[in-house]
Amino acid sequence: MGILVATMTSPYRDGTPGALAPVMTPVPAAVSRAEYLAWRVATWGPPALGVYAALASTTGCRPLGQATPIALLVLILWGVVVYGAAYLVRARSHRAWRRTDEALQAGDFDAAEGELLRMYTLLRPWAGAHAGYLGKLGQVAMLRGDLDAALRLLHQALFSPWIRGPERAGPLYTLSAVHALRGDAAAGRRALLEADAVAPRSLASVSGLIGAQLAIAEGDFEKAAAELEARSKLEVAPGEVLRTNPMIHAIWAYCLARAGAPEDEVRQHVASASPLSRKMMGHYVRAWPDFGAFLIEQDVAVEA
Repeated sequence: MGILVATMTSPYRDGTPGALAPVMTPVPAAVSRAEYLAWRVATWGPPALGVYAALASTTGCRPLGQATPIALLVLILWGVVVYGAAYLVRARSHRAWRRTDEALQAGDFDAAEGELLRMYTLLRPWAGAHAGYLGKLGQVAMLRGDLDAALRLLHQALFSPWIRGPERAGPLYTLSAVHALRGDAAAGRRALLEADAVAPRSLASVSGLIGAQLAIAEGDFEKAAAELEARSKLEVAPGEVLRTNPMIHAIWAYCLARAGAPEDEVRQHVASASPLSRKMMGHYVRAWPDFGAFLIEQDVAVEA
């Protein structure tokens, strides 16, 4: 299989002949408080003025003079247009989010990033959604192997005042994973604890996977294997346990092998690990070089 190569400060690239040079993830600017307030005034200021004028006119006062009736109509119409635009943008945002997830599952990071950047620009008036897209861009940067950009994007998202409560869980889990891949287990544990404190139960499987990655960063492969085993027993529905994908089986086999588990147990997970996506495993191979060597040694099938 092709070898994935990188430095610690640049994204990996496929080391096969003719491979493209590394692609750096763009780090757009977050929405500041001043910009947020400007958008709020521009979008909801006119309708608020219209409501004020309407209430004032019921007392016989005409705050806008002879133009009050026409101004009322224009200002209220502006509010209807803004509300309708917000509805359409939310609907488009949901579709873009779904297409982004589909692109990530297919290993098409360029398509995922393109969707996010288009919506990122469109969503500037909606600062909360905007911060969420920053966090998702951080995930794309991590998968691409650009850990420096991932950290900057995730910090921008998490320092934003517009992302609160459970909305912080996803970026925090990704931040913890980035720290694990950088070998900074202490920072990763802090982010994981903060994420677990606000995350819904549906993200318990994510917590288990990142806990295993942090254990690998600490060199405790037995603990990492135990985390993955506990994760595999989580119920996604009554009587239905979580399905383990090939990549998780590959990491599990790697941890068992490093922990000195019986060969039969290792081979059982290796058998469930093929085929793997070369792009989707790149950030792991970059962070754990001996993981790539393990996959070659075990002759795990890898697709482009």
